[in-house]
Amino acid sequence: MIDLDDAIETAVRGFSFVRSRKRPYRANIIGDIWVLRDDPRSDRRKTEVFAHSAPPEETVRQIRSSVPEWHFLCYVHTDPGEFSAIRNQFKTLGYRALATEWLFARETNGSPKISSDPPVRRIVEIADAELVKKANGRTEIENKYLGMDDAPQRLYAAIAGETVYGWVSSIPVGKNSWVSNLYVPKEQRRQGFGRALMSYLLRDDYAYGIENSVLLASKDGAQLYPHVGYLPMGTLQIFCPASRLPYLFT
Repeated sequence: MIDLDDAIETAVRGFSFVRSRKRPYRANIIGDIWVLRDDPRSDRRKTEVFAHSAPPEETVRQIRSSVPEWHFLCYVHTDPGEFSAIRNQFKTLGYRALATEWLFARETNGSPKISSDPPVRRIVEIADAELVKKANGRTEIENKYLGMDDAPQRLYAAIAGETVYGWVSSIPVGKNSWVSNLYVPKEQRRQGFGRALMSYLLRDDYAYGIENSVLLASKDGAQLYPHVGYLPMGTLQIFCPASRLPYLFT
């Protein structure tokens, strides 16, 4: 089973790939923290910091020495019992809690075959990619990656006619993969499409030599993923600086 360091690196590099679709959103490790940011420009997106190995005080010290700009902090811990204590420590250190997600992983081998109607398939045709884009309101995959054996992204969907019943992407990161943007439209939910999409993705990952699959889940998603074999790796608390004043002129 993948360890926590590798799971977080997979998440960081997968997220960096997704955010780099229009312009680079680079991921670099600085000390014990991962820093994801745009190249300097007037309209750059918010910097994101991922941390887990150092305690809150040391994490904030490293951030203050290397991340002068406004940022979001994603802090992963493995003991659910530490949730309130960690939140309070970051509050004392000048951070405000925003949200909570959960880090999951599983080995790709042994995934059950789960069917749906219409069936899930890998998207390899531009016309199908355009249907997903229309349903989502944004591009999910660049056309140049469709059908490539060594593609840096593979998109899966269940489609019948002009209707898209759900989609998800796999982004290889070495021998692991990052699950990106699993989505089933509201009117198509509770029909097994989420499980079918994840089952197909895992079986295809395994066929391409991927050993472990990693994802972040919302509260609702955290109820789904154990049903397709994912195990919790840790809790991710999201913070931001409580005051913008130190960052107004950076």
